[in-house]
Amino acid sequence: MNTNKLLSYIVLAIIILGVILLLSRRAEAGTATISITPATTMTDGTAIPAALKAPASVEWSACNADLTFGAVIQGTAVFPSATATSVTINSASIADNTTCFRAFTNLTDGRKSVPSATFSKFIPPIPPALPNPPTITTITTVAYEYRQHWYGDRMVSVGRVARGEVCGEALKVRGRTYNALSASQVTLGGGYRGGAIYGRCA
Repeated sequence: MNTNKLLSYIVLAIIILGVILLLSRRAEAGTATISITPATTMTDGTAIPAALKAPASVEWSACNADLTFGAVIQGTAVFPSATATSVTINSASIADNTTCFRAFTNLTDGRKSVPSATFSKFIPPIPPALPNPPTITTITTVAYEYRQHWYGDRMVSVGRVARGEVCGEALKVRGRTYNALSASQVTLGGGYRGGAIYGRCA
């Protein structure tokens, strides 16, 4: 393979990787709630007739460097009703970006106000949902059976006991202290011979 072809493949791979990264980044939505104080009058000072009131609307764009409204409108949203004072936007176009918003008063006959003052805000992307952690219900430790032998006493594992169980009389075997337990406190496994049961109580 000649050098020019190799370089072409490398450049193509870099471009494809960049496009993938850009698309994955833009797929993360941002959320913003826009609240307004609705207009109550017309430009001539008269009240807006109740019959003409329509839901307000909002549009947004990426802000210019001076935080003025950008040239390209990235989206619009209509408020839920003519009396609604807020609307929530979920869109990838506002994620991880300083976005400029402006609102409009609308009338049922098609008339529309000039845009409101521009409001700018940095909108962080919504983090992906993560699974909730499990709930620890029980912590168990080893339960022992005390066995006596001519060559020395020993503790043999015969089951499990939950942490927090009430422990009884202490017994020291080979330098370790164990506390008496009743069989009802223990989940016994194989090998239990019916002797006294002990555990290492916390």
